[in-house]
Amino acid sequence: MRLGCHIDPSEFNLNPIHCEERRRCWAWLMMLYTIQNTMLGNQHPLPRISQTVQLPLNINDDGISSDGISEPPLGPTQMSYLLLKFRLFNITTKICQEVFGDDEPCQELIEALDQEICLEQESWDKQYLADSAINPLPIYHTVHLNILYGYSHQLFLLLHRPFFAQSIMGFSIPNASQIRCISSAEALLDIHRMFYETPAFTPYRWYTEGLGSFHAFHAASVLAVALLQPIYQPQYQKFRRILEHALHIFEASAERSAICSKAYRILNWLLLVYRLFMV
Repeated sequence: MRLGCHIDPSEFNLNPIHCEERRRCWAWLMMLYTIQNTMLGNQHPLPRISQTVQLPLNINDDGISSDGISEPPLGPTQMSYLLLKFRLFNITTKICQEVFGDDEPCQELIEALDQEICLEQESWDKQYLADSAINPLPIYHTVHLNILYGYSHQLFLLLHRPFFAQSIMGFSIPNASQIRCISSAEALLDIHRMFYETPAFTPYRWYTEGLGSFHAFHAASVLAVALLQPIYQPQYQKFRRILEHALHIFEASAERSAICSKAYRILNWLLLVYRLFMV
């Protein structure tokens, strides 16, 4: 703030390089602030310090010069992940305000936010996969794309949790929330497994064993609840295999991750109880 990064640089008559440097500094600071708030349990993760600074341009470093800004490339840039993550954080704030408030959310609101997440997912495919047939994505872009998808499925689980819980308790409501929660739980655990098993993703274990495992445990909890529901008996063996695979990953990572250690103990106990229950 002493550097003035909380004020949009367009007010200072700076050249494009200095403007983007300041916007990027402020954007990354806000990202760190948001992550810290989320870890502390703040339900409104976006900071309210300043809303006047424009987000950085979606462009690579070499597209910025003192003379101006060049056209952005066809595929993702060095800034794409940051900008897209901010868009998801905005949706997170809406979910926290509407779904976890004092009033029970209505079905129309759930559907509107669901559609908003779906539109974000479609935009990622257009941006990240537009040029992939000719130029394969660098590994870091592939990782970022999968992290975005993992976070979006976590948002689906949070968004549909109220109606999913009601449907499990036998209330007569539309089953779209059940379908969404089950599909997102499976997708999240598939992403978690891919991060663990793909050798090229090994440098990104900080995600797999951190936030990725936290989201995976949330997904595993959803499937664990589904195991006890008569309606999902045809999928029992499938869900069981998915959960046992997740259990293996949690166990293998337990020594390096407190999240995985706790997730392993809880999920292992649940599966033991369910095995007795089925007998």
